[in-house]
Amino acid sequence: MIKNLKKGFEWLKGIQPGSSGPVGFILQLNELEVGRLLYSDGLWHFRYSEEFQKQDEFREITDFPAKDRVYTSKDLWPFFALRIPSLAQPRVKEWAQAQESEEAANEASMLKYFGRVTAANPFVLNPLQETFS
Repeated sequence: MIKNLKKGFEWLKGIQPGSSGPVGFILQLNELEVGRLLYSDGLWHFRYSEEFQKQDEFREITDFPAKDRVYTSKDLWPFFALRIPSLAQPRVKEWAQAQESEEAANEASMLKYFGRVTAANPFVLNPLQETFS
């Protein structure tokens, strides 16, 4: 699905997939930890937190319908990819050019810098210092 979005909108054009090393994020909704996103060894992984699995106030994210599953993909899911702005935007292009290497303008680094909040949904995405297994 993300490949079709990339072709259709090309907002991720010029952005390297993944990351040069392992990186993790925590997805939150208000004070609730919804889940964790990890990139490692060329794959993205997402899983819901135990806290989210036990609650029934909030529904699952469309891309991740089963609460008890670990999702794995080579491509970043649209739910997260939509948090990455296009390099066609002047501010984003300037940021990418200011990075130490071209590899710095990858999905993970852009999620860290630009993806914390989005107008598309109320979730907050915070970088983690550690990863999950």
